[in-house]
Amino acid sequence: MLLFGVLPKSHNTVCAGTRWRAPLGLLCVAATLLGGCGKKEGAPAPRLRPTVSRQYRQGSLQAVLSVGKTNITTAGRVWVSLEILAPSGSDVAISKIAGSTGALSVEERQADPPRPQNDGRVLRRTTWILVPNHPGNTTLQSLEVAAGAERILTDPIPIHISSLLPEGIKNPEIRDIAPPLPQLPEQAERRRRRQVVGELLAAILVAGLLAVLLRRMRRQQPLPTPYEKAVQSLEKLPDEPLQRVNQTGEILMAFLAEQFGLPVAGKTASEIAALSPPEIPAEEWAELGRLLREADSVRFSHRVPEGFAAAYEEQVRELVETTREDEPCD
Repeated sequence: MLLFGVLPKSHNTVCAGTRWRAPLGLLCVAATLLGGCGKKEGAPAPRLRPTVSRQYRQGSLQAVLSVGKTNITTAGRVWVSLEILAPSGSDVAISKIAGSTGALSVEERQADPPRPQNDGRVLRRTTWILVPNHPGNTTLQSLEVAAGAERILTDPIPIHISSLLPEGIKNPEIRDIAPPLPQLPEQAERRRRRQVVGELLAAILVAGLLAVLLRRMRRQQPLPTPYEKAVQSLEKLPDEPLQRVNQTGEILMAFLAEQFGLPVAGKTASEIAALSPPEIPAEEWAELGRLLREADSVRFSHRVPEGFAAAYEEQVRELVETTREDEPCD
C-alpha cells in the first residue's frame, strides 16, 4: 500500500495502511478458505520490508520510492517500487531506471492498473526487479516523475554488490569438469543414417533443379526453320557427284514437305511434279520437275551427266531462297 500516511499532517493525507489493515486480513482469510491465498501467475516475487523508502511531494503530485535491499550478492535481486499519486486525467511519465556503472539490469517490470482515489487523484505503482551484472559499488540513478507541469526528481540510492567467490581469487577457473561422453554405437548409427538420408535428399533436389533448368533452356532455344535446315544441309553436300545428287534430292524433299506441306514421301518424280503448289511459279516448278525426273534416272543408272549436279543444286538453292519470305511463323 502507498505509504503517504507518514507525511506531516499539514499535507492533509490519511494513513491508508491503518485503515485497510483489518479488512485485508479478513479478505485473505476468506480467500484461503475458498481456494487458497496463493501468488498470482506472472506477478513479481513477494517483497520484504524495504530498506530504503523516500517520499516526495510537488503540489498535487506525490511519489514514494522504495528499495528492497541495497547490499546484495551477485546472485541476489533488487526490487524497486515507485508509487505515484497524480491528479486524474494527467499524463504521468517516468524516466528510465538504470545503474550508474551498468552493474544492474532490469529483469522484470510490472505496472499495476491505475486506482482512483477519493480525493480525485489516481494511484499508480510500478515495480522493477533488478539483477546484478558484476560485483562492485553502483548507484541507482535518480528517477524523474512528471505529471503535467509538476515534476519530482528522486534521490540516487547507493547499492553494493558483493561477489560470492572467496576473497583473493582474481582469475577464477572452472575445474573438475569431466570430458563429454562419446556417442553410443546406436546413436552414431542413427546419426550416420540421418546424414545419408540428408545427402540423398539433397542430391535428388539438385538433380530436379538441373532437369528443370535444362528443360527451360531447351524451350527457350527456337527450332530451326525449313529454310535454315535446307541452307545448312546444302552447305554440307559431299564432293562425289552421285552422292551429291542423291543428297540434294533428299534436301529438296524435306524442304517441300516442311515448307509447303506437300505429301512427297514415297512418291516418284512424276507424282511430285503433278502436285504443283501455288506458292511456286509454274515455270520454276516445271523446271524443278524436269530435274527431279532426271535425278531419278541418275539414281537408277548411277551415271551423272556433265554439269547436272551443279544445275540441280543451283535450282534447289533458288527455290529455297525465293520462298524464304513464305516461311510459316511460330
